[in-house]
Amino acid sequence: MNIEVEALPLEGSYYKVVPCEGASILAVVFANVNMPAGKYTFFKNMEQQPVHRLYVNDVDNRWYQNGVPGLGSNVEDSIEMILKWKDQLGADEIVTVGSSMGGYGAILFGAKLGCRVLAFGAETILKLPQSRSLTFMPKSLPVLYPDLKPIVLESDASITLISGEFDLVDLIGAKNLYELKNTEVISIRGIGHNTPAFLDSKYGIGDIFKSYLLDDKLPDIEDKGTICGFENAVELLGKANNEFLTKQYELAKNTLNEIIEISNTIDIAYFKLGNTLYLLQDYEGAVKSLENAVRISPHFVKAYEQLGVTLRKLGRFEEAFESHVKAYENDPYLPTAYFNAGLALEKLKRFDEAEAHFRKAVNLAEENPKFKKKLADTLLINANRRIKEYSEIVNSLLVNKI
Repeated sequence: MNIEVEALPLEGSYYKVVPCEGASILAVVFANVNMPAGKYTFFKNMEQQPVHRLYVNDVDNRWYQNGVPGLGSNVEDSIEMILKWKDQLGADEIVTVGSSMGGYGAILFGAKLGCRVLAFGAETILKLPQSRSLTFMPKSLPVLYPDLKPIVLESDASITLISGEFDLVDLIGAKNLYELKNTEVISIRGIGHNTPAFLDSKYGIGDIFKSYLLDDKLPDIEDKGTICGFENAVELLGKANNEFLTKQYELAKNTLNEIIEISNTIDIAYFKLGNTLYLLQDYEGAVKSLENAVRISPHFVKAYEQLGVTLRKLGRFEEAFESHVKAYENDPYLPTAYFNAGLALEKLKRFDEAEAHFRKAVNLAEENPKFKKKLADTLLINANRRIKEYSEIVNSLLVNKI
């Protein structure tokens, strides 16, 4: 038994070891961004798994460039300590797990350990435009591992990366590892960065962890995308995104149509084309494109939202309302879906229902002044309607009495 490990406490500010009697696997679970010291990602989801757990976190969103605080001052030293914990716990195997920044850490450490890896929404290339690493990493921090691809290429690790196609940075990260022999990349249509939440709603994230950890299996994910399989579709999507952001909408339209010509199964191309056509004031064309997006991906919340907004622009208020209902049925905690549904109901003069939807939006986003103002306006409308109704009833009683 290693004396250094014996002297190491089971818990520090940025790591926590939870032994599991009789377990043969050590799961190293990497935290995502903005987790305070002593807090960890997937803690409750992993609690019931029959494996040893080593939860790790990083200070100041450093993307584990300097290892894990408390385990080592760099990646190599931290890996050495993880291996010592493996021996100390009597584990036969290490598996790394993580999402977002934690997904990056899981791939980085897993590739160097040569173990199985389950990662979600990982930036495999750091500091891309609009990326979380560009936003959250300390600006002065040296980036020691800017691209995970060379590290994965030299590794005998078995890596599974699951990313949402709606998040362009995650999609670029997935494409970066897509053709590597030791990596299985699964992209999910109509989903953004929080792929674990989507998978939890469909399959149960705890069940996914158990199946992967113990049997090296995942459920048959019904909503797998195809965009990474086409040679330059992701690159064209990035080009269209830049054209859109710089307000070159005609160029963006042409680029997105080029993607659709490659394959008519890429929902994100139809979604972005719908947004582009909306800004070009081609509302009918936008509706058709957005309808294609939700036809391909019936769970595509943002596409339902934009479709509802566009239908409202065309005066098709009932259809707009139905589209926003689809949005909040797929994401019950999305305040804008209830707010936009309320706007459609307001146009339909269904003020009681509109009030209920505006109230739900306010309950979900209490600090949003626009939502509060609209609720207040609708409360006043409904109050005046009731006062008018009250007056009419009272006057009718007086007339009858006379």
